[in-house]
Amino acid sequence: MLLNVLADTDPNGIWKFGSLSEFLPDATFKRSTFLQNIPQKFQGGIASTLSPRNLRQNIVGLYLQDDWRFRSNLTLNLGLRYEMSSVPTETSGKLANLRNLSDPVAHTGSPFFSNPTLKNFEPRVGFAWDPRSNGKTAIRGGIGMFDVLPLPYQFVLLTTQAAPFFQYTAINSPGKETFFSGLTSFPANTLRSTFIDSKPKRNYVMQWNFNIQQQLAPNWTALLAYVGSRGMHQPFRVDEANLVLPTKTPLGYLFPQVDIDGNLITGPNAGSPPLPINQNFGSVRGMFYVGHSSYNALEAQLAKRMSHGFQMQGTFTWSKSIDTSSASVAGDTFGNSISSLHWFDTRLSRGLSDFNVGRTMVVNGEWEVPSPKSLSGPAKWALGGWQLGLIFTASDGVPFSPTWGTGSDPQNLLSETFRRFSRCYDPTDLKRPVRFDSLAARPFRLAAVCRSRRPSRGQRSSDIDTTSLIGSATLNPAIPSVAYHQQP
Repeated sequence: MLLNVLADTDPNGIWKFGSLSEFLPDATFKRSTFLQNIPQKFQGGIASTLSPRNLRQNIVGLYLQDDWRFRSNLTLNLGLRYEMSSVPTETSGKLANLRNLSDPVAHTGSPFFSNPTLKNFEPRVGFAWDPRSNGKTAIRGGIGMFDVLPLPYQFVLLTTQAAPFFQYTAINSPGKETFFSGLTSFPANTLRSTFIDSKPKRNYVMQWNFNIQQQLAPNWTALLAYVGSRGMHQPFRVDEANLVLPTKTPLGYLFPQVDIDGNLITGPNAGSPPLPINQNFGSVRGMFYVGHSSYNALEAQLAKRMSHGFQMQGTFTWSKSIDTSSASVAGDTFGNSISSLHWFDTRLSRGLSDFNVGRTMVVNGEWEVPSPKSLSGPAKWALGGWQLGLIFTASDGVPFSPTWGTGSDPQNLLSETFRRFSRCYDPTDLKRPVRFDSLAARPFRLAAVCRSRRPSRGQRSSDIDTTSLIGSATLNPAIPSVAYHQQP
């Protein structure tokens, strides 16, 4: 497998400012970082350091399968597959990876990480049973293991934008009026690096299904099925892994208390910003193979075979997909994704998958338009043999999460580009938001708010538009730290 890729990020840079008006805890106006040109953060890729990545990987697959007619009305399907892949390499050795998130220097070249696919044996078994031996009833089922190989698509943004082979810088508090004058020097500890689990576990999915099909009439059949899956050790991709970790307490996770400038208020380092995990880099993109997923679905189908020039089929699926993260290529793979979920405790982000669509109905039909038998020659060729087809689809929408896009940092971690709406409201009551300045008085559950459980409204006969709630508010940055409870 060959993948030659060239990717640049933010070549013009991104400048981040605070609110238009910022106030001290006593409501005294302090400043307007935007109007006074006091950027809070700058980040961007240095185009002159851009170079291509030529990734190479090999895949080997073997399988054995046999259909065993155990009885006249019972057939067993038995199979075994072996599928492995080599670890991706780069023709010029331009691979960089932090073996540990706190390492001061990235490991360069090969191996990129250890190979978790060497024991990828995947058994499968299935059956088909005609209980009455009359050809009108069929009961089928099966279960199998399917491996998800660490292919190059997972690493495109991780290999092309990591120091020392590419310089992407992230600088907090770059200085007053630098938005116009620009930056000319970039300290080494502001560059971006990459962390990929150096000893990833085997990423696989168990899939199973069971269905009953019954002939209702000579041309009518009905089917009822259950389909399920369980994914283990899946990619948990975040756009920012180098953050200030909270402290776990009996009340939940506790983030540091900082002032309006992002500096600690108490403790031995008061007056300085809280320190991220790795102070040698300004940003670290991460890939952790700790994700889990589950899928369960009820499927129903009614079908009419072609007769009298007409056939139709209707299907209904009622499903739920749950995971800890839906990201693989980037932290915000989908339009409704949150770029950096809490990788340090995946229980906090367990919820509906970003692509979950709960209910889907599809009806299709085909009618052979009769043609006059008296026609012949060109008229028969032009007017005969026409068919009219119809497809109707209706479904629920995908989930949405309340977020804000103001560039603020409500957790005061001074790391992420796009923050989740982590200090907000009771997720069971979207009509009654909590005042931001009242957060000091109560703890809040983190997971139920940050990845919303609410699906958006569906549409008929069209794709579902992702919906996000965008809002802005001025937080009182001097409030005590907020404790977030884990989701049981």
